[in-house]
Amino acid sequence: MRGTLTGGELESLVGSVSRDGVEVEFASLGGVQAGSIRNAVRSYHCIGIGPVRDDRLEGEPDAAGNPVFAKIVLNRNLSEEALFATLTHELGHLYCGHVGTPDPKRWPDRTSLDRDSREFEAECVSYLVCGRLDIATKADEYLAGYLGENGAVPNISIDRVFKAAQRIEAMLKRGGTIEQ
Repeated sequence: MRGTLTGGELESLVGSVSRDGVEVEFASLGGVQAGSIRNAVRSYHCIGIGPVRDDRLEGEPDAAGNPVFAKIVLNRNLSEEALFATLTHELGHLYCGHVGTPDPKRWPDRTSLDRDSREFEAECVSYLVCGRLDIATKADEYLAGYLGENGAVPNISIDRVFKAAQRIEAMLKRGGTIEQ
């Protein structure tokens, strides 16, 4: 990681995503895993290998009474910048529809996408959002490595990638969500 967050971006984003039904938890995940996301209503839509430790029933509201659609677990042992990059990656999965949707008017359900396409889209989202904040991540290495190994971009939606990045950036700029 290179670059430094300057204005409470991580806290702002964590606070804003609850409006979209996202709960963020910080846990010790060891030295290998950075984070994971899962659909809190249909937990079989899980991306990442993180533990699913939740005493609530699936879909039960959070402590403030907000309905929880998705749960993100981040490795608390990472730097703030790495946490931010991981959060934007996991939100890329969410807003690209990889874990489903609470409302197709907000973002589509694209759970049937293959793993390579999901990961490529999420990395693109993280790369765009972090790059605009001058936070250098390893997303560019992942994307270039994928192209080097496979010779082509997987079946992705550039439109979805840009809309997901726009949604995250809007949360950072206005502290809120936008409709798409």
